Order: sequence, then C-alpha cells, then structure tokens
Amino acid sequence: MKISACIITKNEEKNMESYFAKIQGLVQEIILVDTGSTDRTVEIARSHGAKIYQYEWKQDFAAAKNYALQHATGDWIVFLDADEYFPSESIENLKKYLKTVHNNKKCDAIGVRIVNIDIDKDDQEISSFVNIRIFRNRLNLRYKNAIHEEVYNTKGTVHIFMLENDIKVYHTGYSTSIAREKMQRNLAILLKEIAEEGEKPAHYRYLCDCYHGLDDYANAIKYGRLHIEAKLSSLGAEQTVYDKVIDALINSEADSNEIRAEIKRAIQTFPNSPDFYCAYGRFAWLQKNYEMALQYFLKAISLRAQESKGSYQANSFDGHLTAVYFFMGEIYFLKNQSEQALTYYCKSLLRHKYNAEIFQRVYRLLMNTDPIEVISLFNGIYERTQKDISFIIENLSNCPKNKIFAYYSNILTRDFSVEVDSLWQYQMLGLGNYQKLYVTSMESMMQNSHMLASACIAQNNKQLMNEQYIKALNEAFKTVVLRFYDETLKLNEELFPAYETILKELLLIQSSSLDHYLELAEDFSNENILKITKILEEKKKYSKALNVYRQVYLRLSLSNPSEYYEDIGYCSYKLGLYAEAARYFDKVLEKNPENLKILQFKTWSEARC
Repeated sequence: MKISACIITKNEEKNMESYFAKIQGLVQEIILVDTGSTDRTVEIARSHGAKIYQYEWKQDFAAAKNYALQHATGDWIVFLDADEYFPSESIENLKKYLKTVHNNKKCDAIGVRIVNIDIDKDDQEISSFVNIRIFRNRLNLRYKNAIHEEVYNTKGTVHIFMLENDIKVYHTGYSTSIAREKMQRNLAILLKEIAEEGEKPAHYRYLCDCYHGLDDYANAIKYGRLHIEAKLSSLGAEQTVYDKVIDALINSEADSNEIRAEIKRAIQTFPNSPDFYCAYGRFAWLQKNYEMALQYFLKAISLRAQESKGSYQANSFDGHLTAVYFFMGEIYFLKNQSEQALTYYCKSLLRHKYNAEIFQRVYRLLMNTDPIEVISLFNGIYERTQKDISFIIENLSNCPKNKIFAYYSNILTRDFSVEVDSLWQYQMLGLGNYQKLYVTSMESMMQNSHMLASACIAQNNKQLMNEQYIKALNEAFKTVVLRFYDETLKLNEELFPAYETILKELLLIQSSSLDHYLELAEDFSNENILKITKILEEKKKYSKALNVYRQVYLRLSLSNPSEYYEDIGYCSYKLGLYAEAARYFDKVLEKNPENLKILQFKTWSEARC
C-alpha cells in the first residue's frame, strides 16, 4: 500500500519545514502544486524530495487540487494544506487504521476531526469540525467548489469511514494574525463565482462564515438565516451556521429577545449539543444574570461529557471552554464560594496557562495558603523554562512580595541569569530590615523614589522626619511622607497621583502602616477617594475598603450617597456581613429596582443570613 501526500501552495515558506517534518514519516510520495510562490516554498519542497508542479492560479481551489491528484501514484491520498498537520498520536492511529480500511473496497474516504487552533494564543482551540483529508486515489473521487472545496464521488456517494475521535488534524489558518486576510481572500473568490454564475443557496453558509470573520454581522445574520431557511445540509456543518448567527447577534448588540429566540431555536434543533447551552450561558453572563449563566454552563459541560462517537457535528464549545471555566470561577467567586471558584479558575488556567487574568485570580485566592502548596500547584501547571518562570514573575509583580515571589525570582536569576527588578529591595522591605536597605541600597532606592517613599512610611518612625532619606525624595513624595507623620499638614488634589503610587507600593509589602496611611484619604475629593477604594477592592482588601467608606465617606457631606451604596454593600458581602450587605443593596434597588446584578447579590445575601 502506497500513500501519496498532495499539497497546493503559494508563499508558504513559513510552514514548509513543519509540514515536511510531520508528513514524511507517513507517506511515500509528496506531490506539491505551486500556484506562483515568490518566496522559498519551492526550494524547501525540492530539498525534501517533493515532486514539484507549477499551476496557474485560477481562483479555484478545487481545480488546483484536482491537478495535483492527476500526478499522484499512491493507493491513498493524504491532502492537507500547508497550515495543517497531524499530531503524532494521530499519525500512529492512521497507520494502524489504514491497513484495515485498505482491504474494505467499499470505503472511499476517512473522516477526521479538523481542529482550528490559534498559534497567536499558544495554540488555543477555536473550533472543530469533521471533514475528509484522506481518500482513495480513484478517478471518480475529485474536488468540487472554487472555495471551501470538498471531495465528491462522480459515480454516486462517498462512503466514509469515520475516525473523528481517533485522528485529528490541527489547522492554524484561522489564527488571529491571519484570519482576517484569509476571510477577505475567501470572500473575493465567492463574490467572483457569484458574479459569474449567480447567487445560489449553496453559497449562503460560506458567505455567512466570511462576513462573520470580517465583523460584518448584518450580512452574517442575513446569509446564515437564508441557509437555515433553505434547510441545506453538509457533513458536520449544520451547527456552525446557527453558531455564527447567534454570535453575530450578540456582537452587534441585537435586541435581547431576538438573541434569546435564536438560541432557543438552535437548542430545539440540536438538543444534545453543548454549543448552544454555552451560547445561552455567555448571553446570560453579558446580561449579568449570573445564576442563569451558571446553570447553562453546567448543562453544556454535562452534555460535552455525554457526547457519543456518532456525533459528526462541528464543535465550537471546546474553543469557548477556557472562557466558560473562567466565567464559572467568576460566578462562584461572586457567590463567595471560594473553593468552587478556585476549581474552575484552575480548570481555565490548565487550558491556557499564559492567561494573566486567570493566573492572578488563582493567586489571589491562594495568597493566604501555605506557600509550599501554592508553589506545588504552579509547578504542576508550569515548566521550569525561562518563558514559564518569567510569566509567573511578571504576574506576581503586582502582588505582595512574599516567599512565592522570592522562590520563582531566585529560579529566574539562578537558572537563566535574569535579574528580577528590585528583588533584593523588596525582600528587605518585606522583612522590615530598613537599616540594611538604606545602607546597602540607597543609590538604587533613590532611583526608585516611589519605593523609597513607601519604605519611609512602612518604617513608621517619626525620627525619619529629619533624615536624608526623606530629603532625597522629590517634592510630591516628600510632602506625602511628611503628611503621614504630621497631621497638621493637608494634601491637595495635585498630590493624589503620588499618594496613589505609594499606596500601591505599601500593598505590595503588606505594611502595618497601611491603616494610618489610608486615613490620609480624607484630604482628597470624593472622586479620588473612590479610586482608593477601587484599588483596595481590586487587591481583595475588602475590610480596608469598607473602613475607608465608613470612616471617610460617611463623615463627608455627600450630595448623593446612594452612588456609594453598591460598593459598601459589595465589600460587606465579601466580608460575610450579609445582613448589612442586604441593607445597602436594598438602598441601591430603591433607585433602580431592575438592577439584575444587585438583585442577585441581595438574594445571595439574604440566603446567607
């Protein structure tokens, strides 16, 4: 049994080495049809022993592929694009199954799952669908359609042996950096064909796909609905059109009732598909209907686990799963169910370990955990490479500089000779060893005056008032530090940026001076005080934030105190003060009784009371 690989190319030098590395162990012949490359595509292919044929591009993918088939001599054809490849386990499965399938003369082709991945986002899955990439070398098996070409049988039906769960093909062509250009190319070919032959129902789903990829949501909705109304079918593609229409409606901020009706129609049509329960969950999340979002996400996950081998439908749910886990983590966090929140944040992080937002959510939930346990968890997710350790350090940079930060910083310095900015200074600040810090690192501290200012406050020693350290500060930082030690002074609004910078530094070293420093907030306007509480909330310092509200806001003469009730209620809620939280949420609802987010917080608070 001989296998021929066929490929058509144009300026694919960036993919060529990878293509040959992954295909050569599977096939005995490679037929490459080039349609006008001006780069090193042909040169690279020739160096790998491919048979090269030139072909004049005619805006017709099927024609170019059929030309390649004319030159293949194998019993079977493996026809991948330059941006497609089999993972190693799929190659082994294919070798095994081909021996069996080869003897079944009724079998024309093998159905595999094409998984679209985004190489610009660390190979994150976008979507998947079932299609033919392997078929017998027979004259009656050829390609049709200028764009989105597909294998057909000139003598009848293509008999397909489905191996969608055993053989995958990864496709990088819809990665973020190139997807738009590809959609523009595809749309141009479609419009040319329509201009020559007229618009046909067979064009609808491809037009929907192109317009959706180009953010032309009105046309995506139009052609998607035309396809649905025409009741056309294609191998595994029926769900895709519904998915594009729903996504286009959501992204174009269509009427909520219209979006809801479209999702329900999709669920009725595909009741066992997780995709549309996921879509309803995403829609509910955007509506801030968190309880409904959670129930639909859980339903989608349940259906995904139940999916049988007989499902050949396209799948977009796995591409959304990283976000779904994140949303579920957020919802459980909002509900004050930290264990469940951590579980789903970690599930999300395992699928996309370089997502900074998810990493920081996980870390903030673990900050009070034994550092050894935290390090063990991260070591299970990240490798001891410069990229992974650098990612961890970068995302710990805005967090308290504790033993975990020191552990990974030392690895980066020791293993990769990368110095972490101000590591030693932060370690001394964390230990409260100010004297050693000033004596050994004064020059560095003066270059980082925000750090020096925070050290002067963290030390909480009035004897510093006349020291050279304070005198070395710029005027803004010096004034804030002096105000910390002298209650007779007052800060004006122009000094707020300096105050804010020092506050963020104090939060990094967890200084005991923080409470007194926050009392200085009373010098500023309500708007700037609100910024302070937001910083504290972001760092999960709910008790500190609530104290600022209570001790400062409520002492001020506020023209509209109701604008702060939501924040006070939220801080109370996160601290487990549910009765107090419910009272403040009631005050918000007096002004806006339809605030769905606050209604849910009130319900959760009352349930906890």
